[in-house]
Amino acid sequence: MSMEVLLWICGATVIPLIGWGVHITWSLFEIRSITKELLDMHKRPDDYGFGTDKQTKVIEDNTRAMESLTHYIKWLAVKQGETPPPPLD
Repeated sequence: MSMEVLLWICGATVIPLIGWGVHITWSLFEIRSITKELLDMHKRPDDYGFGTDKQTKVIEDNTRAMESLTHYIKWLAVKQGETPPPPLD
């Protein structure tokens, strides 16, 4: 084989394979980092705002808002001289 052919083979195959290997290695490190963070979020959900503490507060706020809205709708119906609809089961 001549030197030209060897250089062409290196340029066309070996160098792109090295670049591809570096890219894959970098991608695997990024995936590993993301996986560690997701596992940490799974182990300590309250630190990331996904835990039961945060959800309990949101549910309490939503319940309070629904009760207030129900009160004002009933008040408006009585104020207009109509009877409010019966409550749902």
